[in-house]
Amino acid sequence: MPREHWVAALRSALQCDLGSRSGWSLSEMRGRALLNLSERVTGGKRLQRVLPIPWEAASRQDIHTSVLAIHASFARGIPLDQCIALATGSASLEEDDSTPEDVVEPIQATDWQGLVAQYRDHKISSGLIKQTTWERTYAARMQRLVEATKGKTKPSTPRQLLELLTQRLKDQPGSRGRQVVVQQAAALLRWAVDNERLPQEWAPPLVLSSYTGRRREPKSVTTPIGVDDILLLVESIPDTRWRNAVQLLASFGLRPEELQHLELR
Repeated sequence: MPREHWVAALRSALQCDLGSRSGWSLSEMRGRALLNLSERVTGGKRLQRVLPIPWEAASRQDIHTSVLAIHASFARGIPLDQCIALATGSASLEEDDSTPEDVVEPIQATDWQGLVAQYRDHKISSGLIKQTTWERTYAARMQRLVEATKGKTKPSTPRQLLELLTQRLKDQPGSRGRQVVVQQAAALLRWAVDNERLPQEWAPPLVLSSYTGRRREPKSVTTPIGVDDILLLVESIPDTRWRNAVQLLASFGLRPEELQHLELR
């Protein structure tokens, strides 16, 4: 089974068992399965643990079974490292206040500049865009994305990243420039997740309208012709035929062309 097929099948099976919004997901690190727990699951900091199981098609069932066992133990309040030790038969991990080696902080673990470079090479080498198109349309916005990950407030979720990118454009809701910034950032994240450059938690939202914003068009105020205005208009017309024509148009909503087809009965 091709790699992408067994990985997709594994993730789909876990979503069926745990739920698509469970906050538990899998990726690969150094040839082994990497378990990801979102902030919502841990109640604070996002956690990642490398499981002692090879990341390969032959281990698909072992990974699936172990994750379900870890999830069940964790739900009973057992510390995550003990859950992993119980489920995989590995030695218990000592608990202390330090950050375990396998706990990876999203921003520290990600070379965003390198990720953008890989994305650029993919876009150009695949023939999707030309080098000149990247330089003209993508380069400045991708550099802005890299700078957003290096600020004092580092994003730890795709939503936080999109919010930082649109902060400078908060006075331009619905503008084309803001739409392109959000769409290009989301495309980069989606590509990185699909190609396992980033864990599943970095998948961008499916709906981006809350980040692109909505342009508010000024309402056009129209003043309809009132009855008094129509009467004044009719009284100001000296020609009887034209006066009758205006009255017919105003009274019955006729179009000028229809006046030529009226019959007196």
